[in-house]
Amino acid sequence: MLATMVLKDGTPQNDELEKLANYIGDSWKKLARRLNLEPIISDIDNQHKQLSEKAYQMLKKWKQREGDGATYEILFKALSHPLVGRRDLAQKYCLMGWIDAMI
Repeated sequence: MLATMVLKDGTPQNDELEKLANYIGDSWKKLARRLNLEPIISDIDNQHKQLSEKAYQMLKKWKQREGDGATYEILFKALSHPLVGRRDLAQKYCLMGWIDAMI
């Protein structure tokens, strides 16, 4: 038996993104780069004071830009990227759970 991750389907709700943003902290810029939002990092940085608000606005921009393409899978990969290093958050916010798979 091998445990396999099961990612949530669809696009994260704004409430979920706001909760996630509370934990991203200083990693928000690195996460923004993984989500291909580098051109707007300085705008978000200048417009908002709190780290959690910077992270939330960045995630909202990503969702607005990508629409249905703003999936849990993409967010999971971005959070898990070695330069972001937040696999803990990826698992907490993007996984439905684990299933045992036969090999």
